[in-house]
Amino acid sequence: MRLFLTQIFFVFLTGIVLGVENQVPLSNLSLDQKVGLSVKIGQENPKLCRAMLLGLLKDYKADFEKNEKLLTQTYFNLGNCDLMEKDFDKAMLWYEQSLGINPNYVPALVFKGKYCFLKSRFQDARNIYKQAEAIDPNDKILKKNIAQLETYLKEHPEAEDQSECLKAKTTPAEPAPQPPVPAKP
Repeated sequence: MRLFLTQIFFVFLTGIVLGVENQVPLSNLSLDQKVGLSVKIGQENPKLCRAMLLGLLKDYKADFEKNEKLLTQTYFNLGNCDLMEKDFDKAMLWYEQSLGINPNYVPALVFKGKYCFLKSRFQDARNIYKQAEAIDPNDKILKKNIAQLETYLKEHPEAEDQSECLKAKTTPAEPAPQPPVPAKP
């Protein structure tokens, strides 16, 4: 039943996204294309994107397990859905899932660094940005975020010291929640 509903969404949405004259049968779309279509939809409707990506993860579990690159990108895209909904903590959990598969996935590192910056964990943000920069020094979003962090710290020199104090005081009372993972069939 779930696979059927996912297929209905894609058949319906393919016509909308690609144009009526360019409708493509679902069976002709690769998993990469289905994920890409979900991400396109996510630019307008992150909740629908999240639902579609989670459905794909469930329905095509074996295919995702064979394709770590696509799984890494899908977890990252789920994080972006939550980011667009301003659920930063949940987005961070998805980025961590992505980095758990590929610790060198620069887009997830960049957003993890941004998350640390927004949480006033400036030294963590700097370290994460350095890690990402060692992998891809030409990433435009990374360069922008590094400049933003450095500008902020120059304008607020006391903030860097405060970051270390916050880090020392923060001890989690319980383990961090895990992002939702598709149920096993």
